Order: sequence, then structure tokens, then C-alpha cells
Amino acid sequence: MARPLKTKEYTGSVIGAAIGGLLGGPVGAGLGGVLGSAANPERKMPLREAIREAVEQRGLTFVSAEREGKFVIRVVFGDHHGRAYFAIRARIAPGRRKWTAEALADALYDQIVKNLNDWRKRFRT
Repeated sequence: MARPLKTKEYTGSVIGAAIGGLLGGPVGAGLGGVLGSAANPERKMPLREAIREAVEQRGLTFVSAEREGKFVIRVVFGDHHGRAYFAIRARIAPGRRKWTAEALADALYDQIVKNLNDWRKRFRT
């Protein structure tokens, strides 16, 4: 499971529509908006933001997500009552693979989501 995509930003559409409207009227505005959207592709959420969303989707309170090295991340979260706090870690063995930043972030995210799901099964909150 890869990190979720960031919601689409509309800056390119607005700028493209404005320029198209100035140059070609209403038809130019429509065409400029479409071209502006194409120039503004969707991107994956940053790792910390994706982890925050995963924690909150499970009804838990996100506290922090800190990298403890290139291949380790530690997430602190609380139960939905705010009475207890927990920390989980994700570790990826570097092996001989040459990790890209995107692949490493996806692997750490996957491990955190698995750890969160295991935690939920044990504590049933």
C-alpha cells in the first residue's frame, strides 16, 4: 500500500484559465483551465502527513512522527479518550537495494499502517 495522493491543487487551473481568458475569451479560459490542470499533477502526501491521516482515520490522536534515521520512523499517538499514549516504530532493512526517497517513504508508511492495525486488534479501541 503506497501513501495516499495529496488532494489536487487548483493553482494551475486558475492561472491557466486567467491567461486563456485574457488571450481568447471564454473558450480560451476553458482551454487554459484544462491545460493548467494537466500541468499540475497529483503527488503523494508527505510521509508525516500521510501517517497523521492514517492515525486519525482509526479514531486515535496523532502526537508526532519523527525519523530516527534514514530507515526508521517512530510514531507517537494516543487513544481516543486521551488517557494513554503509545509509540510504534517502523524499521526497514536497507539490504543491498538502492532506496529512492519515494520508495523508502512508501515502505515506512506501509509498515506503520500494519503496526497501527496490529495495535488496534490487540487493544480494540
